[in-house]
Amino acid sequence: TLTLRIHQTMYNEIMQYNGKMVKLQGIFYISVNPQLNKIDVVFGVYKILGSFTSEKVDKASMERVNKIQTIFNKKSKRNYDVRNILMKILNKNQKPSVVFIMGSTGIVDKDVISAMKGTDEYYDIKIVRTNLTDKESILSVAFQAIKENNCDALCIIRGGGDGLQVFNDPDFVLQILEIDKPLVSAVGHAQDTPLFEQAADQKFETPTALGVFLREIAENYRFSHRAKELEEKVQQLMTQNMNAMATIKEIQQAKDTISQEIQKLQQERDNLAKQATKFKTAFILAGIAVVVLLVVILGMKIHM
Repeated sequence: TLTLRIHQTMYNEIMQYNGKMVKLQGIFYISVNPQLNKIDVVFGVYKILGSFTSEKVDKASMERVNKIQTIFNKKSKRNYDVRNILMKILNKNQKPSVVFIMGSTGIVDKDVISAMKGTDEYYDIKIVRTNLTDKESILSVAFQAIKENNCDALCIIRGGGDGLQVFNDPDFVLQILEIDKPLVSAVGHAQDTPLFEQAADQKFETPTALGVFLREIAENYRFSHRAKELEEKVQQLMTQNMNAMATIKEIQQAKDTISQEIQKLQQERDNLAKQATKFKTAFILAGIAVVVLLVVILGMKIHM
């Protein structure tokens, strides 16, 4: 089914065109009800532009359709994985450069930073402010930001409410898609799905959701970085342990060698002691033999 969603303040105005062809400005989006296995196509109206003849409506509609087709053709050729790009930069121990384009008086940057919960220190965040209801102003600061900064991701951030028409302008979306950097949309509330959001490389329903996304990337990096540090520490301790074990083995080998040398010395000492005992016994026996011989000789002389 096709549902037309219109704000109550425009209801009386659109009723004035009863029976006429009316040109409306808004967006199409899908409403899914998984419990009922139902998908509805909803057209949310931002503005009533007035009645048109059939010829003018057809011509204007075809021009818009062609531009939108061109937009999605361009999007299909872009290949920016924002999460992977930012994580790779963090893994090099560098801070990704992220540009926030926000309204001149907007305060949604607080929503983003608050949702990041202190992980903003892992990023080089630059905030650029401009009039987010004027496409020329947005395009000007966007291209200037890319030129002046080594930008790794360009985020357009604003809350919901009136003034989102510029983000449904096909001409605006076509021009901003010329930026050769990852484009991130955090525009409007959850129910808002402008054309720019559909064409962006990464889209978020709210600015807060963008902050959560950036926080998750930083926390994943912090966890993996800490895990890597611990792994390196464990490897270092294992190496030290192996070196210590090798040293202990060398000491044990030296101890065994010394023990063997001591055993050899003890054996040599015992051998020398045995030889000394034999020599002493032989010496004594020789002495006794000499005495006996002398006695015999003396005895013979006496008898003579």
